[in-house]
Order: sequence, then C-alpha cells, then structure tokens
Amino acid sequence: MKLYKTTSKIKGPSIAIVGAVHGDEPIGIEAIKYLRKNIDLKKGSITFIIAHPEGVKSKTRHIHQDLNRSFPGKKSGNQEQQLAYHIRKIISKCDYVLDIHGTSSKLDRLLITTDFNKNKKRLLSCSAISKVALIRKNKFGKGSLIGASKCGVSLEYGPDKSTRRYKIVARDIEEILGNLEMLKNQRKRHRNKELYIVKDVLKTPKPFHQYKFKEFQKIKKNTPLGKNGKSVIFSSISFYPLFVSAGRYDETFSLVTDKKNIKL
Repeated sequence: MKLYKTTSKIKGPSIAIVGAVHGDEPIGIEAIKYLRKNIDLKKGSITFIIAHPEGVKSKTRHIHQDLNRSFPGKKSGNQEQQLAYHIRKIISKCDYVLDIHGTSSKLDRLLITTDFNKNKKRLLSCSAISKVALIRKNKFGKGSLIGASKCGVSLEYGPDKSTRRYKIVARDIEEILGNLEMLKNQRKRHRNKELYIVKDVLKTPKPFHQYKFKEFQKIKKNTPLGKNGKSVIFSSISFYPLFVSAGRYDETFSLVTDKKNIKL
C-alpha cells in the first residue's frame, strides 16, 4: 500500500481516494497521479491510497483473494487480508471515501453504494454520474472497501480497465470535491439519478454459452439468455442486468436489478 496526503490550512472534510484495489485496474493510479499534480485544495484533506502495488506489479487482480471482498481484514492474515486491515484503519478516520475501479463491462460510468442513508445521498448528489447501483452488503457487497467506510462510493468505469480514461475519472472526482466545497471552484449538485437496486445474482449452469445483452437494458420474462449444451435457458423474471456479457462475474449471467428514477 502507498499513501500520499494533501492538507489545506483551512479545516474541512477528510476524504480518501483509492485506486488499484484490483491490480489489473491501473486507471485509478493514473487518476490519482493527475489529481495530486493538479488539485487546488481549498479546505479539508485528501488521502490518496494505492491499495495493492504488488497486484499492479504482477498485473493480476489479486494474489491470494479479492481485496474488495476482504474487509475488515486480519492483522495476521494473507496479503489481501492484511492490506484490508490497514486500509480500513485509514479510511475509518475519513468522512468520505471514493474507490476507483475499471471493468470490461460496457457501462461507461457507474456509482456503486452499499447503503442509501442521508450522508450517502449527499455524496451521490455531488457526482455528475447519473447511474447508481445499490448493492447491499448482504447481496453482493460483503467484504467491500466502501462497506467498511463511514460514507463511501465506488466509481466504476468501462469497458476499458487501462489508463486511457484517467482524465475522465479525475474530472468526475474534481466535480465531487467541488460540490463538497473542498475546491475553489464550486460546482452544481446532480440530484436526478437512475437507481439500480440489486436484488439477486443470476447464476448459470456449466457449460453455458451466453447471448449478448447490454448493460441496464431491460430483459423481459421468457427472454432466451443462452444455451446449456443444446438446451436454451430462458429468463424466469423481468429485470435490468448489471455486469452482463463481457463484464460478468464467473458462473453468473449478471446481477439482477430493479430500476427507479429518483431525485436526491
């Protein structure tokens, strides 16, 4: 883990900005480099965290287990458990946490939260990103970094895990910092959001050939999803898929979500 801290002379919010929780997602590292060089902090403090340098060096998602499923961690556990333990001690002292991720999913930009309380709504409204996924800890968010924070969100960027979109990430984070009144140039709030509430994980049999679907595009009941050998598998429900096709997790079709248009 690597830490860098920027502090203003004026007291204000403390925020942690985290990159490279997964070693094969370098986009957060480049965004942090850019922000460290260009940020003009008006008040408060920012702690920049490169979470998993060894994973980055080996260009692998993790060494022993997924760091983003390892919180609150263990002081004497494996590498990811120890990292989670030490990172949690740092982020638990911060008012806000922003966790940067890249994905193969064609979702463009997405905010992810594990809860939906008053402080979280305020933080979400600081972002220009319109789509929000609510993934509660008991559904798919168990052991996540943001779940171990006071008030944290993940910023997910796809379909490219590389560094090419790092300036977009930096711009989005500057928007949040501006709305938290931490920068000289204050922005405007973004209260209208598309909320995708994760209800379940749709598992797939082995072997499974999945048909192509688009992120957030509604799948109706009885839609063919793919093939298990010669048998076609149909959807038993209507839902909005998240992390589908290129970005899906192993042995899953997608996360199953309901959609609501909300105003924060």
